[in-house]
Amino acid sequence: MVGTLATIAVGASCGFVSLCYAVGITRARRLGRTTPPLWRQAAFGAGVALILVALIGPLETLAEQYFTWHMVQHLLLVLIAPPLLLLGAPVVPVLRGLPPFLQRPVFVTVAGNRLVRRVTHALLHSHVALGMYLAAVWLWHMPPLYSAAVVSEAIHVLEHITFFWPAVFFWWNVVDSWPFRARLSAPRRLLYLFLSTAGLKIVGVLITVSGQVLYTAYLAPREGSAYTALDDQRIGGLIMWLGGGLYMLLPLAFIFFHWAQQDAQAAPTPPPPRAKRAAAPSRNSHQTP
Repeated sequence: MVGTLATIAVGASCGFVSLCYAVGITRARRLGRTTPPLWRQAAFGAGVALILVALIGPLETLAEQYFTWHMVQHLLLVLIAPPLLLLGAPVVPVLRGLPPFLQRPVFVTVAGNRLVRRVTHALLHSHVALGMYLAAVWLWHMPPLYSAAVVSEAIHVLEHITFFWPAVFFWWNVVDSWPFRARLSAPRRLLYLFLSTAGLKIVGVLITVSGQVLYTAYLAPREGSAYTALDDQRIGGLIMWLGGGLYMLLPLAFIFFHWAQQDAQAAPTPPPPRAKRAAAPSRNSHQTP
């Protein structure tokens, strides 16, 4: 029952936000206002699609049976979908696209409530966001909590919520979500991503090299399975360790080269070489004939 309600909630939420996003862009164009470029709109659509892929359909069923697919699901929710959504610049279009009877309450709650602003500011602070992100990854991969999430649908839903939203806060400090800019400078973004990648890879390494099955919920016999629970666990650990690590090279490389390009453009242009002065006339030419 909890799983069915969660599926309906995810589908309805993604559909509602997508509709508001599309309506907001249409309204902005009609009024001659700036809208996110097409590539940002495509990124937003891809992010929503990946959330649906991760939480609705066959992948969710496979994640309940195989540790490997559960790791794929986690990486989609933590590493791939959140930055795509933020690249889509969703805040302004979604607010513009809200139904008229919701716009004022939402604006008052988000922009006019001092407590909400303070809490949001605190959650988006880079230290807090990184701490929540790493805590979610580490805590939910502890065997007791992980096994509980596999067995209980309610805990599984809580796991997904506490994976996704800290990841959104984490990526907010890295991705420039138009018209907003990430809070961190390029060097600090690189360090921030490096620390998060290290934390993710440590978990993957510990899972991969373990000589015993850590997550006993996967010990139940699975019809048609070609490998053991320990093999399943090691493959899942490798996906987190190597797959997650390789993926994080993309934002690291992009930020580094973008930073280098900005520095090159900001470097002072050397003055043009002075034209050679015309040869001064000899002293004899100034003498009176």
